[in-house]
Amino acid sequence: GRSCVVEETIPILGQMRQFQTVKVPWVLDGQTAGVIGVSRDVTERLAADCALRESELLYRSVLEASADSIKVIDLDGRLQLMNSPGQRAIELQDFELLRGSDWSETWPEEYRRIVKTAFMRARSGKVTRFTAYRPTNEGNPKWWDVLLSPILSDADRVTSVLAIARDITEQRETAQQLQWTSEHDSLTLLPNRRAFQVHLQGAIIRAMESGCNVGLLLIDLDHFKHVNDTYGHGNGDLVLQQFANILMEETRPHDITARIGGEEFMILVYDLTPSKVIKVANRIRERIANERFQLDGFPAI
Repeated sequence: GRSCVVEETIPILGQMRQFQTVKVPWVLDGQTAGVIGVSRDVTERLAADCALRESELLYRSVLEASADSIKVIDLDGRLQLMNSPGQRAIELQDFELLRGSDWSETWPEEYRRIVKTAFMRARSGKVTRFTAYRPTNEGNPKWWDVLLSPILSDADRVTSVLAIARDITEQRETAQQLQWTSEHDSLTLLPNRRAFQVHLQGAIIRAMESGCNVGLLLIDLDHFKHVNDTYGHGNGDLVLQQFANILMEETRPHDITARIGGEEFMILVYDLTPSKVIKVANRIRERIANERFQLDGFPAI
């Protein structure tokens, strides 16, 4: 005596079709005389639902297979989805802690303007990219290369924004190390000739614009060849390292001390009068004259 809804498979013109049938009792004089059924062909709808589920499964599989951090952000800038590798990359235990959060607010304050500008460009339909620093939730430092692209509806309207972030911390550190190596002397760790020229050009421009003083000292170690010939090149390297340390100790942190080749060094001194620059030179010369350089296997010289 109760109505019900059933799923039925019925052959129609040689094809099996899926029907959803509502069946209700037919009551006459208080007695059930039969059943009235109303069927609706749902074959296409079920097929579409199946295709949608398969598409979502494929979409999810692609997201989870990617090593990048992938996020979907709504048009208000709030996080809607993040793949598991992305959560692991930022050391996030549960995405629900971030779901609905303002994505730009998850970045350090000094990078939020860059993030917001990039998001607004993607929201307007443009693909954009930026690089920024964001530590993990556990505080570990990370640099990210982020690609933002709009997600469009069938009507080509932007419905949300896709953010793909790649961890470039290791590459960045390698690039910085390579740059540092290219600009420093490997023995003394002082800036090399190339780096010194850059600093010198900048100092000259600054002096021309502001009228400040710039002093330049050229320092050469006399008889250094004798040290190498007598005590060996290893001890010659020790002398150069100790000499470089003395120059660093006798100059200010913002002055530039460089090894420009062999036993030649140059010092760029900022904002001192010529007489004071001469005092710096004399102080260094006196320090060197009184210094005892330690050698390996020989008495100090």
